[in-house]
Amino acid sequence: MITNTTKKTVIALQEKTCATFWSQLLGMIGKKDPCTLLFVFSSSRIVRLHMWFVRFPIDIILIDTNSQVVEIQQHLLPWRFWSSTVLGSSCIECPAGTITASRTQVGDVVHASSFR
Repeated sequence: MITNTTKKTVIALQEKTCATFWSQLLGMIGKKDPCTLLFVFSSSRIVRLHMWFVRFPIDIILIDTNSQVVEIQQHLLPWRFWSSTVLGSSCIECPAGTITASRTQVGDVVHASSFR
């Protein structure tokens, strides 16, 4: 479960952790339905994502080492690229509309059992 502890809302009831090169490379490629993926990186970095072969729009939440939201992207469409403008140590890919539904904003603190 991933929660927004600042707003006391649920971002995802279930998530799949992507911590390896291959799981991060594949992400949601080829999936028929959106799910929530938690990318955990070995160090903070600029995050670059592509939406090739992804069939649906997603929301992106970038998290720093303090579990604080540092950047969000809503409704990233298929066949697009996205690059963060700040460093992140984790990234949440979730179904489009999740950011609005959970009222997540930059500065909020999120919690997931997979965070270090």
